[in-house]
Amino acid sequence: MSGSPTPLSSSARAQDALPRSAGGFSRRALLSGTAAAAGLLALPGRPARAQSGDPAIAMWQRINEHRSANGRPALPLDHQLSAVSQAWSEHQRDRGSIGHNANRRQQYAWPVAGDGEVVGSMVGFADPVQSARALVDAWMNSSGHRAILLGDYTDIGVGWAMNSSGRLYGTGNFIRSAVNAVGQEGLAQSRELIADGSAARAVLVRDDIAADALAASGLVDGNTPMLFTRANQPLPSILRDELDRVMADGGIVHLVGGALPSSIDQAIRDLGATPQRLMGSSRYETAAIVAREVARRRGAPWRVFLANGDAWADAVAAGAFAACYGQPVLLTPRGQLHPAAAQVIADLNPQDRVLVGGEGVLTREVREAAGGWRVSGGDRAGTAGRVLLDTWSVHPAAGTPVAVSPGWTGDGWGSALALSTFCARHEAPLVFAGDGVPAPVAQAMSEAGLGPSAPPTYRYAGNVPGGARAAFEQFAGR
Repeated sequence: MSGSPTPLSSSARAQDALPRSAGGFSRRALLSGTAAAAGLLALPGRPARAQSGDPAIAMWQRINEHRSANGRPALPLDHQLSAVSQAWSEHQRDRGSIGHNANRRQQYAWPVAGDGEVVGSMVGFADPVQSARALVDAWMNSSGHRAILLGDYTDIGVGWAMNSSGRLYGTGNFIRSAVNAVGQEGLAQSRELIADGSAARAVLVRDDIAADALAASGLVDGNTPMLFTRANQPLPSILRDELDRVMADGGIVHLVGGALPSSIDQAIRDLGATPQRLMGSSRYETAAIVAREVARRRGAPWRVFLANGDAWADAVAAGAFAACYGQPVLLTPRGQLHPAAAQVIADLNPQDRVLVGGEGVLTREVREAAGGWRVSGGDRAGTAGRVLLDTWSVHPAAGTPVAVSPGWTGDGWGSALALSTFCARHEAPLVFAGDGVPAPVAQAMSEAGLGPSAPPTYRYAGNVPGGARAAFEQFAGR
């Protein structure tokens, strides 16, 4: 059953597919946001001046513009949800018609408290960005779709595909979940690796931006989980329960960075653990504070890594080593050594100062001021490969562990950092996946002696796509 067709223009109509409940479809459930919801839409477009940009980002931004105009909070873009949205958009394009994804909840990869889906198509614009924004506006002009776009959700994924005639097919997936995909990755790693009541420490960071979390890997040893929570939100029960499960009596939970409310401290105390705030006035000061805590907890460092504070890939490439051996990761701007990082180097006086990334991310002036040397490749995959070759001592043998995380997704930083506990426990370097095995990663692993003659054992982040996993296994000769 569906709602009555609603005229949208003289040449297009829409149907709202209402949420399914135990007794069928219920409009009340849709408006309350307590059950799955979906909307269909097929519309013409009008010619307009071409714009450049990413249609998916345009859809996401336009949805949040409408939410803001209607007093609703903006929704963060979840890249794992977007993978579901993208695949479904391509499916609609390939079959030439729109319809709903009946299996979307299974494809989200983790349970959600509620979800909604909108799909549609648009044709006639000169540029897909215009089509994407117009499609969102059309959704807003249909009551069923509007209810979903303005609904009580926590995260969104979007995708689009265009056929040879210029028709754009779009999908928006909306979910309500206590933690996002990055948070789920941290939980999955903790649940698998940490025994009940065995962790003396845990690390808690916000899940939406990388800046504060990048330095936290040095705090993570082989029995310390890194967990992710939403900014400015109370500690969700799913994380509270996990901390209650893993923490030993009198343990410490490091709260790294800002935007974590004071109520979290009391929630941690209620578990019998001690909260410790590690927060500076900027990402650079926060990294410096964390570095000093790493030294206090894990011993005076003999090495520090320096990474650009505005780009996550180089810092997380070094993060696996930092977690394994208790070495700090310091952040600095591109063109000068930040005073907070300089002071840590002066005070701790590590004999080895490693800049991660080329001169495009950390200039020669930074290297000279730090008195360090550089590991870098042609791109982030190449730099991660050089970190493996130039900083790790790899003894190739069958089963050598290697962690694999996406290198080009917006949430790749979280996936990589969630693997820190595994990397520390198993002395596993981290490399980046693309659609397959990036050539610099293959070259680095080959130079390290890893391959068919000594096939590594991979630890994949949950969002490494199946095609990339198959390519890594093929590289290993399996």
